[in-house]
Amino acid sequence: WDKDYSAEANGVNVHPHIGTVTYLCDNGAPTVFLEKCVGSPYVGESIAGKIERGYVSWPRLGKHVSFDGLWLHGAPEELRKVFELHQPQASGKDQDDDSQCP
Repeated sequence: WDKDYSAEANGVNVHPHIGTVTYLCDNGAPTVFLEKCVGSPYVGESIAGKIERGYVSWPRLGKHVSFDGLWLHGAPEELRKVFELHQPQASGKDQDDDSQCP
């Protein structure tokens, strides 16, 4: 979760209203969004409970995604590795394409 870490030092979770991701290239780990919110505004409270829905956003140069700022989200490198094993290589794509991140 994104939050105001200075408020966290005072025992309170303050999250943004809207979270955003902007992709600067076509490769890398996909972003995963889970409809899972912190159940309490106080630090240290349980976050246990079901996750009803999840979404995956694949990197594309210039793509911009917005979502509820309370949702748990991240771009785990492990997912990129798993998906690369199962995706065919794009034919005719220049390896020096500017849309590729290091």
